[in-house]
Amino acid sequence: MSNDTISQVTLDAFHQGVTHLVQQKAAKLRPWVDDWSPDAETGNWDRLGAGDAATKTRKMATPETGRVWSRRTAIATAVNDAEIIEQEDPTRMLEDPKSHIIRSLGYSMGRAMDDKIIA
Repeated sequence: MSNDTISQVTLDAFHQGVTHLVQQKAAKLRPWVDDWSPDAETGNWDRLGAGDAATKTRKMATPETGRVWSRRTAIATAVNDAEIIEQEDPTRMLEDPKSHIIRSLGYSMGRAMDDKIIA
């Protein structure tokens, strides 16, 4: 083999890097939703419906605008992601927290959060 050829190992490493880069990296929608305490199993938010403003006049009772109060409840659920790995890989993961396996599993969790938000 000449020095001008690219080894299969190099090609595989490049392919894994490119495949890793095309993943959605983090939850895109999480900054746009409310979080609650992780100590609780549920979270509640009070909501006030839309209403129209009224002109203020003298000596009149407070106008009723027809706004409706409601409560939104969020329930925590657990998600899981796992990958079959070689025997020596866990040791490498502990040494390198930026490993492709750990990042890929983290990205998967971010996509799962987005799926829950959309659903």
